This record gives sequence, structure tokens and C-alpha cells, in this order.
Amino acid sequence: MTDFIKKKYQKLRNIKLNSRAVIFLFFLFVSTVFWFLNSLSKNYVTELTYVLRFKNYPKKKILVGKLPTNLKLKIEAYGFTILKHKINPTQIPIIIDINKKLIEESEKSTKHYIRTFDLKNEIQAQLSTKIKILEILPDSLIFQFSEIVRKKVAVKLNIKLNYTKQYIQKSKIITKPDSIFIEGAQNIIDTINNVYTVYKELNDINKTINDFIEIEQFKNLRYTKNKVKIIIPVEEYTELNLKIPIFVENIPDSLILKTFPSEIMIKCIVGLDNYKDLNLDMFRAVVDYKSIKQSLNKKIRVRLTKTPKEIYRYRFNPQNVEYVIEK
Repeated sequence: MTDFIKKKYQKLRNIKLNSRAVIFLFFLFVSTVFWFLNSLSKNYVTELTYVLRFKNYPKKKILVGKLPTNLKLKIEAYGFTILKHKINPTQIPIIIDINKKLIEESEKSTKHYIRTFDLKNEIQAQLSTKIKILEILPDSLIFQFSEIVRKKVAVKLNIKLNYTKQYIQKSKIITKPDSIFIEGAQNIIDTINNVYTVYKELNDINKTINDFIEIEQFKNLRYTKNKVKIIIPVEEYTELNLKIPIFVENIPDSLILKTFPSEIMIKCIVGLDNYKDLNLDMFRAVVDYKSIKQSLNKKIRVRLTKTPKEIYRYRFNPQNVEYVIEK
């Protein structure tokens, strides 16, 4: 019975002690909060980092170096204001009007700078009225600007064309415009003679292409056009087979040269629109009597000296023929 009473007494004592501990911790917490709030209501001096953005670049100059990305402000502000910045460091960037404050180091130098002291009022106007700027670091923002040079360059296509079977490119690809102006620093412009379009692959082509394609652009250059129009004429084709007589050139009047065979077979690729217009007179196959001395055997080479512009490709056989000479 005595042990039971002792246990109950000990339990009640522990509960009493625990209650005191809770009360103590509560008042400790409340006093800490009041102390913290009181501290935040005071003024402090600290450094804050701000992101920079720029506007109004010099019209007759182009940037050739990296822009400054941020600056540090030594500020005086209430603890609440500083804490807000620390908790949420993402803030609206500071906008700097370059053209207003830019100083050229010398006429021949590309180096320019802005004294950050001169930006104090401009920056202060963009900050909270609860923040007072004491110092701006660094003391200068450095820029590299060069005089703009203009140059006309050709536009080169960077494309791959895959045609549907029995279709072919009918004529030269048209690029509009075929050249553009680029602007940039002299040392960069001097190395560029052409600009290229972005790579593009066209598949299953079976009709004329009218399309626009972007020009590949690089930093520190300005382009008068950012895309060009391309026209790719396309038509269906077929194969044409013709027998062409062989003519002899540079033979004396007292001699006769006969070839065996006396004709060649030519196979050519032609568009359907021009298929019916082709005839034998549009081709000329010849052998040259003067080349006999250079021949190591009793054959002479056949050349095609005339072909119509309407055909795309051709091949012929035989390319060498036997011959006899008669007086």
C-alpha cells in the first residue's frame, strides 16, 4: 500500500515539474519574439546584390564584350526591409540607361565606362523609399563597344533535298533576297563573306517549293533580314533513248573515215514538259581525225559537242568506236 502511494506521489510531482517547464519555455519563446521584432525595427548597414539590366545602347556602336551582370549596394535600412530581401532575394532588376552616362575612354579605344556614383539618384529612384544607398560597388561599370561597320554578303542555303521517285529539280534554286547586309565590329565583319541559313531537310518533294527559311545568326552581329524566301522549281521526269549519228571532224578532203558502229545510243533524263520537243538535231556526236595519232589501239573516242539544255543527265554508248580510213 505504501509503495502504491509513493508511485502516485511521484507521478503528480513529475506532472507539476513538466507544467513549469512548459510555462518557462512559453515565456522564453514570447520574450525571444519580442526581442527579435525589436531588433528588426532598428536600422542596420549591410550589402545587397542587385541584378542589372540595360537599355538605350549607343546607336552607332555595337557591344563586343560581356555586359556587367550585377552590382553591390551598401545600404542602410530597417531590419524588416533587409530580412525581406534575404528571405526573397529575387527582386526587380535595376535598369541602367547606358546612353545617358556612358563615357568613352579615348577615340581609338573600344573601352567605355559608367561611374556608378553618377547612377546613385537613378538607382535610388528604383528602390524602396525605406532603403538608403551609402555606397555602390564597383565604382565603375566597364563596357566594350566598337564602331559599327556595314557589309553586303551572299546568302548560302544549308538544305538537303530528297525528291519523290521520278521527280527532279527543274532549274536553279531562287533565293530572295540572295544577299543581305550585316553590321558589326570591324574585326568580326572582315572575316565574313557569306551567311548561311539554318539547316533544313525537305523530304518527298514532288512539286515546286515556295518557303521561308531562317538565317543562322550570331551574337554581336546585326542582320537586315532574319529569313529568306526560297523557290525550288520541281517537275516530273522520264527517260528518253535516241540514236545519234557520229560525225567526223578535221579530216582531209582526200580521205574518208568510217566508224563502227556509225551511231551511238544516248539515254537522257528529261522533264515531261520538254519530252516531245527533243529531236536528233539538238545533239551532235563527233570523232576527231587528229586524235588518231594519240590512240593506242584501233579505236577512237566519241565526244558529244552539242546537247539541249532541257536534259538533266545523260550517258551514251559506245564511248569508243572502231574505224577505217579510205582514200
